[in-house]
Amino acid sequence: MTYKDIRHNKEVNELLKKGNQNLGLLGYTDHSQDHCVRVAETAAHILKKFGYSEHDIELARIAGYMHDIGNAINRNRHAEYGGLLANEILKQYDLIIPDRITIVSAISNHDESTGGACGPHLGSPHHR
Repeated sequence: MTYKDIRHNKEVNELLKKGNQNLGLLGYTDHSQDHCVRVAETAAHILKKFGYSEHDIELARIAGYMHDIGNAINRNRHAEYGGLLANEILKQYDLIIPDRITIVSAISNHDESTGGACGPHLGSPHHR
């Protein structure tokens, strides 16, 4: 499973489309696929700068692209809803369980009002 696969997933893209429509009605700025591509690519750029593996970078790209799918349900707690939606969507791919959980955790914790850091935290990006 790759970032390219998730960018072409019809369910993910429909969730992003609906979430962006919902937020637009509430007066929020862009949360479209373009926003999610920028988040995915920015996450990849940051992890590359810190020396993370290509595998970890790919997981960050996937999580970055999917991070706002929960807005299709509700803006409040959208990170947690997004994690639950992502978990179900990602089960259709050949991801190993720890990778799926890493992506789901990143999505579920991306909102600073309800989440927190959930990635590698033992000092070195080469810990894994």
